[in-house]
Amino acid sequence: MKLPNYTKEELQAVFQGLMRRWFNKKMEVEGGYDGHIMKILMRRATQGINEKTFGNIWPVRKAFLEACRRQVERFRLARKDGNYFEDFKMTKEDLLGNKPSLGPDKSPAWKELQELVGLDGVKESILSVVNQVNQNYIREMRGDEPLNISPNRVFLGAPGTGKTTVARLYGRILADFGILSKGEVIVKTPTDLLDR
Repeated sequence: MKLPNYTKEELQAVFQGLMRRWFNKKMEVEGGYDGHIMKILMRRATQGINEKTFGNIWPVRKAFLEACRRQVERFRLARKDGNYFEDFKMTKEDLLGNKPSLGPDKSPAWKELQELVGLDGVKESILSVVNQVNQNYIREMRGDEPLNISPNRVFLGAPGTGKTTVARLYGRILADFGILSKGEVIVKTPTDLLDR
Protein backbone atom coordinates (compact mmCIF):
# COMPACT_ATOMS: atom_id res chain seq x y z
CA MET A 1 0.00 0.00 0.00
CA LYS A 2 1.47 3.35 -1.07
CA LEU A 3 0.84 6.35 1.13
CA PRO A 4 0.49 9.67 -0.72
CA ASN A 5 2.18 12.90 0.33
CA TYR A 6 0.20 15.12 2.64
CA THR A 7 -1.48 18.14 1.07
CA LYS A 8 -0.56 21.69 2.11
CA GLU A 9 -3.82 21.93 4.03
CA GLU A 10 -3.11 18.70 5.92
CA LEU A 11 0.41 19.88 6.75
CA GLN A 12 -0.97 23.16 8.07
CA ALA A 13 -3.31 21.12 10.27
CA VAL A 14 -0.26 19.16 11.50
CA PHE A 15 1.49 22.43 12.42
CA GLN A 16 -1.58 23.68 14.27
CA GLY A 17 -1.85 20.32 16.03
CA LEU A 18 1.74 20.64 17.24
CA MET A 19 0.98 24.12 18.55
CA ARG A 20 -2.15 22.91 20.36
CA ARG A 21 -0.47 19.87 21.92
CA TRP A 22 2.76 21.56 23.00
CA PHE A 23 1.11 24.68 24.37
CA ASN A 24 -2.17 23.23 25.65
CA LYS A 25 -4.24 25.20 23.10
CA LYS A 26 -3.01 28.54 24.51
CA MET A 27 -0.52 29.65 21.86
CA GLU A 28 -1.59 32.42 19.49
CA VAL A 29 0.31 33.43 16.38
CA GLU A 30 0.66 36.91 14.97
CA GLY A 31 -1.92 37.34 12.22
CA GLY A 32 -3.84 34.21 13.24
CA TYR A 33 -3.54 30.60 12.14
CA ASP A 34 -5.11 31.37 8.76
CA GLY A 35 -3.28 34.66 8.29
CA HIS A 36 -0.62 35.89 5.92
CA ILE A 37 2.35 34.98 8.13
CA MET A 38 1.19 31.39 8.53
CA LYS A 39 0.72 31.13 4.76
CA ILE A 40 4.32 32.23 4.25
CA LEU A 41 5.55 29.76 6.88
CA MET A 42 3.63 26.89 5.29
CA ARG A 43 4.81 27.86 1.80
CA ARG A 44 8.39 27.65 3.04
CA ALA A 45 7.82 24.38 4.91
CA THR A 46 6.06 22.71 1.98
CA GLN A 47 8.50 23.85 -0.70
CA GLY A 48 9.19 20.82 -2.89
CA ILE A 49 5.94 19.09 -1.94
CA ASN A 50 5.68 17.52 -5.40
CA GLU A 51 9.20 16.09 -5.38
CA LYS A 52 10.01 12.47 -4.54
CA THR A 53 12.33 13.48 -1.72
CA PHE A 54 9.80 15.71 0.07
CA GLY A 55 9.82 14.92 3.80
CA ASN A 56 6.09 15.49 4.48
CA ILE A 57 5.75 16.07 8.23
CA TRP A 58 9.48 16.54 8.88
CA PRO A 59 9.87 20.00 7.30
CA VAL A 60 6.73 21.16 9.13
CA ARG A 61 8.04 19.78 12.42
CA LYS A 62 11.39 21.48 11.78
CA ALA A 63 9.60 24.81 11.10
CA PHE A 64 7.68 24.38 14.36
CA LEU A 65 10.83 23.63 16.39
CA GLU A 66 12.68 26.56 14.79
CA ALA A 67 9.81 28.91 15.67
CA CYS A 68 9.92 27.67 19.27
CA ARG A 69 13.70 28.10 19.40
CA ARG A 70 13.48 31.66 18.07
CA GLN A 71 10.74 32.52 20.59
CA VAL A 72 12.80 31.18 23.49
CA GLU A 73 15.82 33.18 22.30
CA ARG A 74 13.68 36.33 22.02
CA PHE A 75 12.42 35.80 25.58
CA ARG A 76 15.93 35.15 26.87
CA LEU A 77 17.29 38.37 25.39
CA ALA A 78 14.30 40.44 26.52
CA ARG A 79 14.32 39.11 30.07
CA LYS A 80 18.01 39.83 30.36
CA ASP A 81 17.03 43.48 29.84
CA GLY A 82 14.13 43.23 32.30
CA ASN A 83 11.38 43.02 29.65
CA TYR A 84 8.68 40.38 29.79
CA PHE A 85 6.48 39.51 26.84
CA GLU A 86 3.30 37.51 26.54
CA ASP A 87 4.39 33.86 26.71
CA PHE A 88 1.65 32.49 24.51
CA LYS A 89 2.07 34.66 21.43
CA MET A 90 4.42 33.87 18.56
CA THR A 91 5.52 36.86 16.52
CA LYS A 92 6.31 37.10 12.83
CA GLU A 93 10.01 36.95 13.71
CA ASP A 94 9.47 33.80 15.79
CA LEU A 95 7.67 32.10 12.92
CA LEU A 96 9.70 33.32 9.93
CA GLY A 97 13.00 34.43 11.39
CA ASN A 98 14.42 37.93 11.23
CA LYS A 99 14.23 40.02 8.12
CA PRO A 100 17.35 39.44 6.02
CA SER A 101 19.95 42.14 6.40
CA LEU A 102 19.81 44.76 3.71
CA GLY A 103 23.40 44.28 2.59
CA PRO A 104 26.12 41.69 2.40
CA ASP A 105 28.30 43.73 4.76
CA LYS A 106 26.64 41.81 7.63
CA SER A 107 28.59 38.71 6.60
CA PRO A 108 32.21 38.34 7.81
CA ALA A 109 32.84 35.97 4.88
CA TRP A 110 31.65 38.66 2.43
CA LYS A 111 34.17 41.08 3.92
CA GLU A 112 36.92 38.48 3.48
CA LEU A 113 35.90 37.99 -0.15
CA GLN A 114 36.10 41.75 -0.75
CA GLU A 115 39.71 41.72 0.44
CA LEU A 116 40.70 39.28 -2.33
CA VAL A 117 42.23 40.92 -5.39
CA GLY A 118 40.21 40.81 -8.62
CA LEU A 119 37.37 38.31 -8.88
CA ASP A 120 34.90 41.04 -9.85
CA GLY A 121 32.65 38.61 -11.76
CA VAL A 122 32.60 36.20 -8.82
CA LYS A 123 31.77 39.00 -6.38
CA GLU A 124 28.93 40.24 -8.61
CA SER A 125 27.51 36.72 -8.92
CA ILE A 126 27.52 36.20 -5.16
CA LEU A 127 26.04 39.66 -4.58
CA SER A 128 23.17 38.81 -6.94
CA VAL A 129 22.32 35.73 -4.82
CA VAL A 130 22.35 37.83 -1.63
CA ASN A 131 20.18 40.51 -3.25
CA GLN A 132 17.72 37.83 -4.37
CA VAL A 133 17.32 36.69 -0.74
CA ASN A 134 16.35 40.24 0.22
CA GLN A 135 13.98 40.56 -2.76
CA ASN A 136 12.33 37.23 -1.93
CA TYR A 137 11.61 38.43 1.60
CA ILE A 138 9.92 41.53 0.19
CA ARG A 139 7.96 39.39 -2.29
CA GLU A 140 6.79 37.05 0.48
CA MET A 141 5.63 39.94 2.67
CA ARG A 142 3.58 41.25 -0.30
CA GLY A 143 2.01 37.82 -0.74
CA ASP A 144 3.91 36.96 -3.93
CA GLU A 145 5.71 33.69 -4.55
CA PRO A 146 9.46 33.94 -3.92
CA LEU A 147 11.70 33.38 -6.90
CA ASN A 148 13.76 30.20 -6.91
CA ILE A 149 17.36 30.75 -5.84
CA SER A 150 19.82 28.23 -7.15
CA PRO A 151 22.84 28.42 -4.86
CA ASN A 152 24.78 25.86 -6.88
CA ARG A 153 28.02 27.12 -8.40
CA VAL A 154 30.97 25.51 -10.13
CA PHE A 155 34.25 27.33 -9.65
CA LEU A 156 36.58 26.87 -12.63
CA GLY A 157 40.09 28.15 -13.18
CA ALA A 158 43.74 27.28 -13.35
CA PRO A 159 45.55 26.04 -10.24
CA GLY A 160 46.23 28.79 -7.72
CA THR A 161 43.45 31.14 -8.83
CA GLY A 162 41.52 30.82 -5.55
CA LYS A 163 38.76 28.38 -6.46
CA THR A 164 38.80 26.54 -3.14
CA THR A 165 39.14 29.73 -1.10
CA VAL A 166 36.25 31.39 -2.93
CA ALA A 167 34.09 28.24 -2.66
CA ARG A 168 34.60 28.12 1.10
CA LEU A 169 33.78 31.82 1.45
CA TYR A 170 30.73 31.36 -0.78
CA GLY A 171 29.45 28.56 1.46
CA ARG A 172 29.89 30.71 4.56
CA ILE A 173 28.15 33.67 2.89
CA LEU A 174 25.17 31.47 1.98
CA ALA A 175 25.02 30.21 5.58
CA ASP A 176 25.21 33.79 6.91
CA PHE A 177 22.11 34.66 4.85
CA GLY A 178 20.18 31.51 5.75
CA ILE A 179 20.29 29.94 2.28
CA LEU A 180 22.28 27.01 3.68
CA SER A 181 21.96 25.59 7.17
CA LYS A 182 25.73 25.13 7.33
CA GLY A 183 28.50 26.80 5.37
CA GLU A 184 30.22 23.49 4.79
CA VAL A 185 31.98 23.06 1.45
CA ILE A 186 33.01 19.65 0.17
CA VAL A 187 35.85 19.97 -2.32
CA LYS A 188 36.04 17.38 -5.11
CA THR A 189 38.72 16.94 -7.72
CA PRO A 190 38.04 15.43 -11.16
CA THR A 191 39.46 12.08 -10.03
CA ASP A 192 36.92 11.98 -7.19
CA LEU A 193 34.14 12.00 -9.79
CA LEU A 194 35.47 9.15 -11.92
CA ASP A 195 33.57 5.87 -11.84
CA ARG A 196 35.89 3.15 -10.59
